[in-house]
Amino acid sequence: MLLDICNFFKGYILIEVKGFSVERFVNLATYNNIFLWDLKRNNNGIVLKVSIKGFKLLKKYARKTGCKIKILNKNGLPFKIYRYKKRKIFAAGIIFFVVSLYLLSSFIWLIDIEGNERINSEDLLRFCEKQNFKFGSFKPRLNLKLLEKNLLNNFSDISWINIKINGTRAIIQLKETIPKQKIIDKSTPCNIIAKKDGLILNVTASSGMPKVKPKDVVKKGDILVSGEVVIENNNSEINEPSVEYVHADAEVKAKTYYQINFKIPHEYTIKKYTSKFKKTYTFDLFGKKFNLFTGIKFANYDKISAVKQFSLTKNYPLPIKIFINEYREFIPITKKRSLEQIKDLADKIVTGRIIREFDFDTDIYDKQFTFTNEKNSVYVKTLITTVERIDEQVKLE
Repeated sequence: MLLDICNFFKGYILIEVKGFSVERFVNLATYNNIFLWDLKRNNNGIVLKVSIKGFKLLKKYARKTGCKIKILNKNGLPFKIYRYKKRKIFAAGIIFFVVSLYLLSSFIWLIDIEGNERINSEDLLRFCEKQNFKFGSFKPRLNLKLLEKNLLNNFSDISWINIKINGTRAIIQLKETIPKQKIIDKSTPCNIIAKKDGLILNVTASSGMPKVKPKDVVKKGDILVSGEVVIENNNSEINEPSVEYVHADAEVKAKTYYQINFKIPHEYTIKKYTSKFKKTYTFDLFGKKFNLFTGIKFANYDKISAVKQFSLTKNYPLPIKIFINEYREFIPITKKRSLEQIKDLADKIVTGRIIREFDFDTDIYDKQFTFTNEKNSVYVKTLITTVERIDEQVKLE
């Protein structure tokens, strides 16, 4: 491989030699220290490679042996330079392109963050920007160790961080701390109270004195299990009972009730897309945007956006982006919901609210819907019955 590189820089010629004394021609050239390589026979004679200097010396040996030399190809750097010698503007463009790529590779054009779940990426990037670590930062001036130290000091949720630069791409890798568990001090006397209204189903107390039983109705704040335990005294001389204060601990489950009310319009709109669409482009060069937006004449349309960042490779993104917006025209068509459609939609709405707003441990016992027809809509009243824990510990004063 090293020999190939040397031959490329020196330049070499691929020739075909034919005649009655080809072997004598090769022997004469070799005897006179002319280096020949990659010799191959063909129907006419032999094909071989020779240096530019050696080719000039072969002519006299060709005359001596009566052989003919035919140039098949010229290869190497000298021939390429000669080829582009008269095309100065093109050569200058190539040099400018190479120099520009080298200069662009000295900056950061993309910052990725990996490993964060609780910490917001925007907060991290804003902090990094204040530390002069941002889009367009000059790589040789960056102090990554200092930046890692400052990030650890300012974000308590980060337990480990590493910043590495691959080409023009910076990667912030981090690990978050384990959330602190709530420590319960069982030496502190406390009561168990109801954190919401409900119908008691069962009470399982490991310490403390229960104050309620199944089928009792309780209000928010009522004491369910007391941390004040009265101990009867069997001593005949002491008639008064004694009181002991403990850390009440219990699991209290109850039926609770929630109301979700909303309206569903009788009519709804669907989109019928036409074949008409339009694309607009916005160019982002070094953080400066150039909008080629010419205006949309559609009365009704949907917008689909995409962004493309130019890069040489995965680790060499360039400061050039194209934002592509596609506008698709549609015709709105009004339709009327049937009662079955309203019921199905109401159930989907309530189920979505339950998933978003209710605790994972809450069991849905029942859902009851009441539909009231109004002028332009249907009023939906939903009563949701759940089974959940309503116990909450509070310090006993």
